[in-house]
Amino acid sequence: MINLFFVSTLGGLYMAQSVIYQENFTNNHLIVLYENAESNVYEKIISNVDDTLFSSVESERLPPAIWHMTPSKAQETYALYESILHRYKPEAIFINSYNWHYNFIYDLSKNFDTKICLYEEGLSTYRLLICEHAAELHTVWESFKLAFRPFKPLRIFSAIFPYHTRLKVKSLFYKKKYKSVFSCATDFDELYVVFPEKASKVFNAGIIRKLHLDYRLNENMKNISPTINFTPSDIIYLDQTFGLPHDIHTEAIFSFFALHGKELINNHQTLYIKLHPKADINTKNAFLNKLNNIPFDVKLLDFGSIDLPVEYFISEGLIENIWGICSTTLVYSTELSPKVNVVSLAKHYKEFAIAHNISPDKIHNIAFHLAHLELFENIKIL
Repeated sequence: MINLFFVSTLGGLYMAQSVIYQENFTNNHLIVLYENAESNVYEKIISNVDDTLFSSVESERLPPAIWHMTPSKAQETYALYESILHRYKPEAIFINSYNWHYNFIYDLSKNFDTKICLYEEGLSTYRLLICEHAAELHTVWESFKLAFRPFKPLRIFSAIFPYHTRLKVKSLFYKKKYKSVFSCATDFDELYVVFPEKASKVFNAGIIRKLHLDYRLNENMKNISPTINFTPSDIIYLDQTFGLPHDIHTEAIFSFFALHGKELINNHQTLYIKLHPKADINTKNAFLNKLNNIPFDVKLLDFGSIDLPVEYFISEGLIENIWGICSTTLVYSTELSPKVNVVSLAKHYKEFAIAHNISPDKIHNIAFHLAHLELFENIKIL
């Protein structure tokens, strides 16, 4: 039986590999999806692939800015997925997203009479548990203000009509077979998820299996990974970017360190900061400029040209304190080790952004991610 896995992130790769390790699947084929602008992310995915799990590994380039869909991009992406399925003729397809362009794969699986399976993506796997109104970026009044600062006619449309109505209107400009890009697929043959009791409230599936996370490294990564002398009591902070200016973003993070450092950090701990894989040089420099202003040991966690999942260090028992804003790792940490203490800065970060007059859409984005985090337990949210 041919199993065809689609991944587009490093986290997604480790989820796909966890499924294979757990189920002992054979004859697996991997499709790595990427955009030109994400070539660095693509290289990190490829370097982490466990070649012993896959009969073939192939990369496919998506249209640029795929998340800003147009009818021509929809046609191109649909044709790409159709050609892949013709080429492999899989008996089972594994995707980790159930909306946007991944719905083309879902639709095509029906045409090819192929089993369609959903595996864990991250916190977004459970986003349908959040109330529908949370999808709105801002209030009607806020939308009108944004529409006239500067004047943007489409913002007026957004202010008048709710999110799902806007999607329906937009879909009128798409051919019938591409309209699913504006919906969510919830019926699958099989589900492999970390929290099946939550997933069962959202999805219908013939089989729902709990996914046990497995972050073992391939042989190459074991050989080239840097040696870091963690002590279990040390802390790793996982950074994320929410589109805030670099100075305000880093000030928000370091103000949290200053506020809670005395109660959460002792003199025997080192706080390691791991930047997001997509962080640019300006973000890195903004953090470096702040390091000397903290009265305890703080270091940037730099793996050089490679990228290692922090979950690996947690599963190996090398680290027992994980901080972040709304990173998926905060939720997975206690699944990997019951000893881990997890702290989220999300409330502080949101309040700091509000106090510094960050735009409503960015505030909403933070709040939306915070709502995901609040679905789960064992996280101290400050």
